[in-house]
Parts: sequence; C-alpha cells; structure tokens
Amino acid sequence: MKKFSKYLLFILSLSIIFSLYNCSEDSPTDPTGENLINYFPTSEGTNYKYELAESDSTGVLRTGTRSTVYNGTALLNSITYSRQIDSVTLGADFTTTESYFRKTISGVYYYVDTSEVMTIIPDTLRPFVTLQNEFRYILIPLADGSSWPVYRITVRLQSGINFTALDIIGRFQSIENMQLNLVSGVVDVTAVKVKFDLKYIRDINAAQETLTAFAWFVENVGLVKMEGN
Repeated sequence: MKKFSKYLLFILSLSIIFSLYNCSEDSPTDPTGENLINYFPTSEGTNYKYELAESDSTGVLRTGTRSTVYNGTALLNSITYSRQIDSVTLGADFTTTESYFRKTISGVYYYVDTSEVMTIIPDTLRPFVTLQNEFRYILIPLADGSSWPVYRITVRLQSGINFTALDIIGRFQSIENMQLNLVSGVVDVTAVKVKFDLKYIRDINAAQETLTAFAWFVENVGLVKMEGN
C-alpha cells in the first residue's frame, strides 16, 4: 500500500493524479460503434464522499473518509481544466489536495506537475528523462476489450538505447453489479471494472516490479470504488 501510494498517488492525483500519456509511443485499443456512455460526469459542483480503509497483510491499519468536489477551473499551459478538490481524513491525519482534469471525446486527462514527478526519479537519471504534462485516466469509449497507456516514463541512456522506468496501463476488466448508497437511497447499479497495472524498475539492473489496482465506474455517477496494492 505504501509503495503503491508513493507512485500511483502522484500518478492519479485524487491523491491519485499525475501525467504522461504518449500517443506516439503506444496507441490505445478504441472499439468503434459504441455508444459514448458517460462514466465520468464533470458538472460543476459534482461531489462524492467515500469510505477509506488502509490495510496490509496484518489487517486494517486506518480508516477514514474522502470528499471530492469539482469546483471552478484553471488555465494551465494555455489549456482550461476543471478543478478537483479532495479532502481526506485517514486516522488522525487530514489533507486537502487540488488536481486538474479535462474531458474530451477520447478520454479524461489529468494535468501533471512535472516538478513533482521528478522527485521520484534518481538525480543521476533526471537529465535523460523528458516528462509530459498529462496522463490519460479513462479511455472514451470505455468498452469491452479496450486498453490504453495511462502514464509512462522512458529513460534515454544513449542514442538508440532506452528503457521504460515506469509504465501504467489501463484495461477494461469486467461488468459487475453492486449497490450504491446515494443521497436518494440505496440503489442497484451496473459498474465497469477497470484494472490498472503499474510496472516500474527501481534500477536498470533490477527486475521489473508490478503493482495492481482496480477502479469501478458507474454510468452518470462516476468513480464509485477503488482498491489495490
């Protein structure tokens, strides 16, 4: 959980957010002929409240809540983004963070502060890394068989020799039935389950490691659940 937080919380800024989608390196599978179901509403004032639980192999360590609201916009790199504010209470800790996203016909993209990304890259590698300013959180349409590159860091060791230090891939996993506790009451819904695989190398001579998380999205509601290592 702690290792995953160090990397993916940057990357997906809700305290999960962050950037690097490179469409020139890897093209997502993009099923055609699908209705564009809205799995990520973006209306001003949209708000969510989640229950949180942090655990390890010994059991639950801390519990808390996370409140998310979409409030206002920001102009970053000449692009207009919606602002997302997350307030998290976990045990005795309380944090508030802001992140910025935009939605297009091809996906939901979050702005990445590249200066923050650089803090997880060893000093010796930083001159050889070029970072992008966004990551693709969700592919649109989000349909059976779809997959997409979310975030990638490639290190250029020398001309023609590169290695991928960090790579996150999103994949449509399944359709599941679940219950939601909404303001209007408890309702039965159908959710799309998405799998995120985060693969990274701590050192060029080390073996690749993989961390996995899952997210569930409901039509016209949005993100309703996340869990992972």
